Amino acid sequence: MRAKHTMKAVQVVGYGDVDQLQIVDLPIPNPKQGEVLVRVKACGINNTEIWMREGAYGTDKESGWRPEGVQFPRVPGSDITGEIVKVGSGVEETMIGRRVVLFPFTSSGQEGGRAYRR
Repeated sequence: MRAKHTMKAVQVVGYGDVDQLQIVDLPIPNPKQGEVLVRVKACGINNTEIWMREGAYGTDKESGWRPEGVQFPRVPGSDITGEIVKVGSGVEETMIGRRVVLFPFTSSGQEGGRAYRR
């Protein structure tokens, strides 16, 4: 049984086939200033994420669609729906409980993500 301060995630740990996917327990992140924490209700995986894992976009430091290349481990996913469960500083508490759809092709990297209210 996992502790309440962790979440289940699938991580891609390297280039290859489905053997490069691992189910892991990760710490639940705390939202930073201007961010929200979303409890994911549903998440799709599309061809871009599959091809990235297979190395179709390259396997060197300039691979993928970002200047720093693909970094492992990474949590794939796009077309995400969920509910805001926590807010960082600068975000109104009234956002908690709102259902959102996350903009596809964002990442858990430096830029964060954009969300759209429903």
